[in-house]
Amino acid sequence: MFFNMGDSHGGAIELGLHRAVMGKMEFAGLQRSTCPWGPFNQCREDRPGDAQEYHAAVNKLLVQNLRPGDVVSIIGVNNGHLNSDNGLQWYSNFVLPTGASLLLLQDYVHSTSALCARAPHLSCARTVGAGLVETNTKVHRFASDAARVHFFSLAPLFCSEPFSVTSSCRSVVPGTNVPAFVDASHINAAGSMSLWPFACSAFRLFGFF
Repeated sequence: MFFNMGDSHGGAIELGLHRAVMGKMEFAGLQRSTCPWGPFNQCREDRPGDAQEYHAAVNKLLVQNLRPGDVVSIIGVNNGHLNSDNGLQWYSNFVLPTGASLLLLQDYVHSTSALCARAPHLSCARTVGAGLVETNTKVHRFASDAARVHFFSLAPLFCSEPFSVTSSCRSVVPGTNVPAFVDASHINAAGSMSLWPFACSAFRLFGFF
């Protein structure tokens, strides 16, 4: 079973991830916009207690259903799930004792604006920035040092190669002028489906199937 966890960005990539594992693993998605599952129980967008109740309910669901060979994938806007060393360790400590694998996804680079997302003919490229590359390096190292923890970055997929602080990123499906974003932050169905061949190759390399 492949569990796609996260916030609205988990929902945005769900089509592509589902296609990547289709016929190989069962698929389940569980996302919560803005305040997803994780060790960060306090969320300013929630009413008091809501985030904690959701967090506890998801913990219970996963404990009851995770089996050896399953995969728990987690993504969050602006990589909040990756930016805390304590958070990375929390996810590992929760998932790995079940025999499942943990897949840490780095968020894709956002569009510069909603207008650019819908008008690919505009020159709206943006650069990556040092922070994103530093996160990439840190989490890759964390995953490399732990059994059954894997890291897959979506950040390079809409950007020029090689991926670096000077990469130029656009709001279209690579190699086309098809818009890949529905707004400045969320990829659309075409953008999501463009991810699946890359995700499938990575998942085979990780030994998920």
